[in-house]
Amino acid sequence: MAPDKQQVTRGNAAELAYEAIKAGILDGSLAAGERLREQELCAQVGLSRTPIRQALQRLHTEGYLDFSPRRGAQVVVYTEQDTLEILQMRLVLDPLTARLAATNVTGEQLDALETATAALEAVAEVSDRTLGALVDANREYHRLLGVAAANSRLAETRFKLIDAPIIRDRFRGYTPAQLARAKQHHRELLDALRAGDPDWAELTAELHVRSVLSPFPGGMHSPGPTQRST
Repeated sequence: MAPDKQQVTRGNAAELAYEAIKAGILDGSLAAGERLREQELCAQVGLSRTPIRQALQRLHTEGYLDFSPRRGAQVVVYTEQDTLEILQMRLVLDPLTARLAATNVTGEQLDALETATAALEAVAEVSDRTLGALVDANREYHRLLGVAAANSRLAETRFKLIDAPIIRDRFRGYTPAQLARAKQHHRELLDALRAGDPDWAELTAELHVRSVLSPFPGGMHSPGPTQRST
């Protein structure tokens, strides 16, 4: 978790602490519900209390941590309701992102998305050994998609949903059929972007999120781009 000491300066210590702790949350080494003690983090990250405290406050603001008077900072615990709400938001934001990306994506961005898609497809199964690679490839794919949409506010809002630790937990429970379907959706969305077809891209993104929503009671009834009230 500790950053390279040669990279640490007074101005970037808090940023390095933030990145190190956030990485621990996202890769599961800092588990949901785990209490984070400043002294232990200082030893693990190799930085003083001031940047650690600043990093914890930022992570709390961004929703990665909870604070309580007695226990201090804890890694946030997501409920099934939290998961449902995140997916309902993605059902609106993902199709819009895909639609915009289909009309704004560059050749360089398509090449980068191809690399991320290939990394996803290279994961043959979901296991403790492969989970990190799967999560990283998925995160990079969706980060690139947000950049390609050329709408910074949309990309920032949506990426916070993609970057949530809850995504790792969802992947952990994937069956082989669900993993295969997710790979297919990511590949088809890239095909739609290459074709410059916003309708195809939008529908593919909506289908992907609906497939993830399907196990939730009432999840499939969430309104999306093709199911909005007038």
